[in-house]
Amino acid sequence: MEVLSYDKVGANDQYEVPLLTNNTTNGHGVEKNSSIDFVEGVVDYKGDKVFDRSKFGGWKSASFLILLSTADSFVNVGMVLNLISYLTGPLQQPTLSAAQNINILAGVTWMVPLFTSLFVDCFLGQFRTILFSCLIYITGFGFLTLSVLHPYLKRSDCLNNTDYKTPCNSPSSFQVLFFYISLYIASVGGSGFRLCAQAFGADQFDETSSGECKSKSSFFNWWYFAASIGTILSQLILNYIQDNLSWAVAFGISCIVMMVSLTVFLLRAHTYRYNVKKNSTHAILDIIQVFVVAAKNWRSKPSFDHEQAIGTAHQTPPGSHQF
Repeated sequence: MEVLSYDKVGANDQYEVPLLTNNTTNGHGVEKNSSIDFVEGVVDYKGDKVFDRSKFGGWKSASFLILLSTADSFVNVGMVLNLISYLTGPLQQPTLSAAQNINILAGVTWMVPLFTSLFVDCFLGQFRTILFSCLIYITGFGFLTLSVLHPYLKRSDCLNNTDYKTPCNSPSSFQVLFFYISLYIASVGGSGFRLCAQAFGADQFDETSSGECKSKSSFFNWWYFAASIGTILSQLILNYIQDNLSWAVAFGISCIVMMVSLTVFLLRAHTYRYNVKKNSTHAILDIIQVFVVAAKNWRSKPSFDHEQAIGTAHQTPPGSHQF
């Protein structure tokens, strides 16, 4: 006989946990339980339960997320770390204005996950968020390359001044606007990726398995190690290209790196474990719902049952100790 039961785990991670057991009978006519081993709370790319741990999840899936993390650190550090040089150089902005714009960009980048997490948890999910964020990421770097490279975005007296060493008039307002729009598109894409990438990588390991639980701890160590490698490579390669060759080449390399990394990530989509969330609500929605109900009932008088329930809740259970 098959028994399906459902449970909720965690305050924020509520999902369907099927507990499937088979009751078999031994030679003496006594029933015994033998549980079927599967990874709880996740499914494969077809939506089925994960029974074969060797085919889905584990290091063979998480390693590609680590590769994507390296690419993210490589392009993000290359975009932000030396940005002041581009703003005060080719865009010819005052140092104070350039510093203010960079601070605003950093604030927006860190605030985006706060406002998008609700939509991600309730609708998109981790895999789709990573996919769409990387596409936005790539689009932003493509536009950044275009803003530096395309001749129609430059003033006529600066068309032949590709190295920005000879003086020319300040760039057109449209060029500056297009550059900042592209910059914010890339920043929003990176924020969305970093919102879910680590959590999706952690889902590739089962905490109930002792071996995978140890691998999950190692995953975060390798994650930050890979991010550090991407940062170092960015400072050695992209910053040199930006200062000595061309900003267009640097942005173009970043765009290509993200395209290749996303392609490799998608090629392994059939091996990932996907978190299942059913009948779950976001914590922010619960908080908003409480305030909405309180606003509707702030003038209503509590009923007798409500007062009785409150009084019962404050009663001390028999045999308990009070201080």
